[in-house]
Amino acid sequence: MATLQHAIAHGLEIVFQLEEGEVLTEPVPSRETRRAILIFEATEGGAGVLGRLTSDPDAMSRVARAALELMHYQNIDAALKAADPATLVETPDAQCVKGCYRCLLSYYNQPDHENIDRTDGDVTSVLLRLARGRVAVTERQEQTSSDGDWHSAFAAWGLPPPDKEPLTVDGTTLPLAWRTHLAAAAIGNGTRTRGLRPRRLGSLLHCFPRPLGLSRRPSLWIYSGPVHDHHVCPRRSRIRAWPRVGYAAVA
Repeated sequence: MATLQHAIAHGLEIVFQLEEGEVLTEPVPSRETRRAILIFEATEGGAGVLGRLTSDPDAMSRVARAALELMHYQNIDAALKAADPATLVETPDAQCVKGCYRCLLSYYNQPDHENIDRTDGDVTSVLLRLARGRVAVTERQEQTSSDGDWHSAFAAWGLPPPDKEPLTVDGTTLPLAWRTHLAAAAIGNGTRTRGLRPRRLGSLLHCFPRPLGLSRRPSLWIYSGPVHDHHVCPRRSRIRAWPRVGYAAVA
């Protein structure tokens, strides 16, 4: 990963004619655990490089090709056509074993010098794939409303669907209600503070932050107790925990 990181960084400098250090890269989440590469512009205002990488379909391809040339490889066209890193041929006068200051080594990546290996087959394979590819912009999918998102989660968990009509309590509308199951729910943190006081009403309030794997969904506040059209009565709750998923199930 260190080799790929610095190969892309130098390729960006070549293609976009940048000074060394204008665009920097960092491994994420850490140097000890490299799972991705963070690219950022270090100069104030930036040169707009990252935007061009996403707007120009061939920009990343040119960066990868420039990186391969910098790493003392020839016969790149044939390697691209065959999609085979073994087709790459080293420049005769390379005089470079795993890395040198004419290719991937620099002052900025000194901590990674021991990890850089320009002959790594996985790195050349990834660079060839990038050089053969194009950036395609996909249309943004329509965002699902919060309550609709929760409806999908309820169905996936095998829970009964909420009533079609929301429940209004003390001037506050709870969009999800299970009247026959003595429960109602509000989405997000705001409903709890807008006039609805479940303790005064004698009901119970449970907060289930987010379903597993769905980090963008707002919290779900469940008010349990017998549910009527105008209030939540102070009687025994019929909400129970569902240990298998760790969230609420309506009994």
